Amino acid sequence: MNSADLSLALDGVSDSFPCKYENMIELEVYARGLRKEQHILELTNQMAMLPKVRYKIDQHHDLVYFEIDDPRDVSLRQLNDLFTHIGLIPRFVGHLPDNLRRGDETTRLTE
Repeated sequence: MNSADLSLALDGVSDSFPCKYENMIELEVYARGLRKEQHILELTNQMAMLPKVRYKIDQHHDLVYFEIDDPRDVSLRQLNDLFTHIGLIPRFVGHLPDNLRRGDETTRLTE
């Protein structure tokens, strides 16, 4: 099968299955000092609290790439707290998606 045939085959497959992660968002965070082994281990331990968030650490550039399938599962405040808890200051790179919860919203309790 050549690449043109494979492309046509994949086009047909993608049309027949709905995308499960149409609201998925990607975030990039710079945290100076992340490349230290201690900080990488601590961040890995912190990420256990957010099992639905995938991440990849670029230790050469002090960056973390996040993939979040459902933005309702995590808030910006939770991601910020991951870094501040281990003594790092996160800097979110680029535009923050509008559908990512900020984490500072409050809801009124009803009687």
